Amino acid sequence: MTTRPVIFISAVSRELTTARQSVANCLTALGYTPDFQDIFPMASGPLLQMLRDKVDRASAVIQVVGESYGAEPEAPPPGFERCSYTQFEALYALQRGKKVYYLFTGPGFPADPHPPEPDDLRTLQSTYRTSIKATSHLRYPAATLPELENTVLRLRDDLAQLRIEAQRWAADTTRGIGTLDHKLDALLQALRSLPAATAQAASGKSGTTPAERIAAAYETLERDLKLPPGTLKSELPALAARLLQAPDTSALDRAYALFAEKKYAESETAALAAHAEALRRQPPDITTAIQALEAAGSAATAQIHYPAALAHYEKAADLTSQDRDPVEWARVRWRWALAVYYRGDTLRAVEILHTAILVEERLLGPEHPATLASRNILLGFVWDWRAEPELKMLGIHDDLREPGHLGTFVGSKGTSADARVAQHLRRESELEHPTDAQAAVQALTLKLGSEHPRTLASRNYLAERLRLQGKSEEADVENRAVLAIEARVLGAEHPETLASRNNLANALWVHGKYAEAEEEHRTVLAATERVLGPEHPETSRSHYNLALCLATQKKLEEAKREAGAAFAGRRKMLGEAHPHTVQAKKLVDQLEGIQPPLPGC
Repeated sequence: MTTRPVIFISAVSRELTTARQSVANCLTALGYTPDFQDIFPMASGPLLQMLRDKVDRASAVIQVVGESYGAEPEAPPPGFERCSYTQFEALYALQRGKKVYYLFTGPGFPADPHPPEPDDLRTLQSTYRTSIKATSHLRYPAATLPELENTVLRLRDDLAQLRIEAQRWAADTTRGIGTLDHKLDALLQALRSLPAATAQAASGKSGTTPAERIAAAYETLERDLKLPPGTLKSELPALAARLLQAPDTSALDRAYALFAEKKYAESETAALAAHAEALRRQPPDITTAIQALEAAGSAATAQIHYPAALAHYEKAADLTSQDRDPVEWARVRWRWALAVYYRGDTLRAVEILHTAILVEERLLGPEHPATLASRNILLGFVWDWRAEPELKMLGIHDDLREPGHLGTFVGSKGTSADARVAQHLRRESELEHPTDAQAAVQALTLKLGSEHPRTLASRNYLAERLRLQGKSEEADVENRAVLAIEARVLGAEHPETLASRNNLANALWVHGKYAEAEEEHRTVLAATERVLGPEHPETSRSHYNLALCLATQKKLEEAKREAGAAFAGRRKMLGEAHPHTVQAKKLVDQLEGIQPPLPGC
């Protein structure tokens, strides 16, 4: 089937609903898909973003310019002077390089019955009409409804070029696929939404491989865009490649395409170029600048460059405004909170996300999927932080739940694989006796593959079982095999790989292999400082575990130094009341009193 270009019809509804429908009927007869937006009472930010999205999806705009000014935002959109919503539709289209056709109604045009507007608004509309006539934009007079329809029909040849371009694009990007009319638009939406969807998948399924996060994002996007399962895996790479080859691809779409091709460093660079380009425009394109920074943040996160990701999201947050677009404001804060969390400041992440949720609940409702997703992530933050007095001060104590209520959000984080993985296996294994760890590994390997996170978790559990049976050598073999897979799939310095390596070091320490454990802990500490920074809670945990290992070997001065670093880091990032901070303080006190050290964490 041929692709039907979308033509957005702009008109003041109270005056020109009938005229707009006539234009839509003519466009449909010519083989185009008409689109328009009725202005209805709601916050100006969401409506402006809705109008931007519709204009962005359209190939061209036809504006029926009548005598009425229409509704207007509470404040002029950033980068624009005072204008009505209808005027904004055409002005924004011109800013985005879209072709705009102006159809002017004349005296006596059969407008729909409507109450007269105040004189000041009529003056603003008259000025707008005059300003258009003074430009070189395409404009056509229409004194009657039939004349309006004939004008649209006379645009057949000019509009035909849009169809040719759309058909050529569809043929090049979806050749041999047999797409439906909406397929190309859906694929483009999926491409542009992929970074955010991947971040969403990561927030709910920590520990998964990059490939699995992409797969989860594909599944979500296919459901949201009503695409058949498997569509994005088979078709999105071709679209990304085509975009990268096309000379007129925007800088931002180039960044999205590079992300889809998993070229994250190049995607980040392209996104930052798109951000700079958007701000150079006159007036600056704030919406594109924000989207570009979000894309850069996603690409940096995919590279485990958490400080860079945080910087990108902070810049994006600075550009947002609740008054301009509260939905955009809340969305950016959700992503900013996630970046803050990855940097280890859980309380700050809680504060940021909580304010965003309040806006989402007001605008979207408490049961909206976006609100529920944000609240689920907030629960993960809250449970990880576990300092209830401060959470009560934030007014979110009711969000606390039992840990079983949450999805796994932050992965193992170095905790014992025993109870947690045993629960995991009870859910995932098809075995009657989940304590049969070796059989569980075999079943999960057959079902999910040898590199699946759940299979790796089962192997860690197997290693724990072997150690409890006194088979330390066999346990080490399992742990090291898991580490080798994680290093290959995720990277040697990925936080999940380092968490597994920390577990191995703790196991070596428990079984008396102190020198080997110390070497592993020092390696983990150095890598964690590089990847996450010297003040991250995971770095403090490495200091803590190294202190235990050193104390066991009677290296007390070094142990005190490491324990002090763990306490200082946890106190700064988590606060005095956090259980991990209290734990580190106890270790410092015990080392000062030469008491037996606490177990590892």
